[in-house]
Amino acid sequence: MYSQDSPYHIGYVLAITTGFRLGEVLGLLWKDIDFDKHTATVNQTLGHDNKLKANAKTNSSKRTILIPKATIEALRKHKITVNKNKMRFGSAYQDLDLINCSRYGIPIERGTMRKYLDKIILKAGLKRIKLRITNTYISTFISYIHSYWGY
Repeated sequence: MYSQDSPYHIGYVLAITTGFRLGEVLGLLWKDIDFDKHTATVNQTLGHDNKLKANAKTNSSKRTILIPKATIEALRKHKITVNKNKMRFGSAYQDLDLINCSRYGIPIERGTMRKYLDKIILKAGLKRIKLRITNTYISTFISYIHSYWGY
């Protein structure tokens, strides 16, 4: 995967495997992940103004979905990195409990995620895609898998 060297890799993994919107991915907190049940819950988002919003976009946006085992493992690995940053930067680290954050714990700007995704897509030799269109397809596909296979 071309994004593995990116500091935003876990965000891309979450976007691709959950179908969450970009703001939902960037607003996910560690407490929103149930590692035992393999679920992620959308409780808040990062708005277009790059500020955390205490609520999901709409009532129907607040939801819990199953996430693949590989994503759980990627999250466990990423948590180690986050914990190392907390220790490394000490009081300079802003602990907002964010999964997707800078090395100092602050929210990642939406435009930054998109910019790096465009670079990764270009590096892979693919045509530029809109993350939202991809997530709409993925959400539909995940819903199908859940209903068909009972996953």
